[in-house]
Amino acid sequence: MKNILITIFWLIQSIFLAAQTYSLEKSSISSAGDRSSSSTYILADAIGQSLTGKSTSSTYIETAGILHMNLGIFLGVSEGQENGNINIPTVFSLSGTFPNPCADRTTIRFAVPVESKIFISLYDISGREVVTLVNQNMNPGYYEFDLNVANYSTGIYFLRMNADEFSSTRKLIITR
Repeated sequence: MKNILITIFWLIQSIFLAAQTYSLEKSSISSAGDRSSSSTYILADAIGQSLTGKSTSSTYIETAGILHMNLGIFLGVSEGQENGNINIPTVFSLSGTFPNPCADRTTIRFAVPVESKIFISLYDISGREVVTLVNQNMNPGYYEFDLNVANYSTGIYFLRMNADEFSSTRKLIITR
């Protein structure tokens, strides 16, 4: 009798579970500061961080990645606002460089939520400014540029971004 009840229980559960369908698709998103978005979701990631984002529909809400609610602001990862087809960041951020360490070239990515005067400079390990990379007013948006480091000495450098009340520093390692 006990075996029959267990069998009936599992049969009923399997009928209800069969009514629920899930589709999991295998995909890959680079961990180099990319953003993916559609009309229902925005996913943002930065180098060395878990993929973070939120996907919603009328029947579910999915949150992926780091679970601390305010951690995204400190890491420079934020959910953007849809403005037509343009993503406008909600906070200033300076993502880590990619690749890091690098030998000859690296990509620098940063976000500007409001029109601001942006300063980005590279400093050596002793704190001396090596080069000013950005010193201009910039409109809101996501930006990236390549930095040729082939002429810089091997070592540890610091990339610093200043804008309004925002300041962020990232480490850059140059190798040969």
